[in-house]
Amino acid sequence: RASGDTQRINAVFEKISSIAYGVGVKPQDREDFLVKYGCTGWTDDILAYLIRLGKDKGFVEIGAGNGQWARAIQDKHKELCASGNIIPANRTKSFDFIL
Repeated sequence: RASGDTQRINAVFEKISSIAYGVGVKPQDREDFLVKYGCTGWTDDILAYLIRLGKDKGFVEIGAGNGQWARAIQDKHKELCASGNIIPANRTKSFDFIL
């Protein structure tokens, strides 16, 4: 940085980013992903599968960052119940999460 050669500095940062996040993925892209998903992303299919798997038991979530998966499962469960694609279990809450 002391050289003031911004092109060289940007090239170094781009190389670091491509190693750390993948080619073409900028640090802000990674940050946006982390905010939305946490460390691992989900799909609608996996959320629906988890809801079916835990329908009668619920889930215990321990040390799970900021709870993005818990919110996604809860939101997907409400969506599936509202559309009639799943019948809620006989519980006071649709899912209980322990963080």
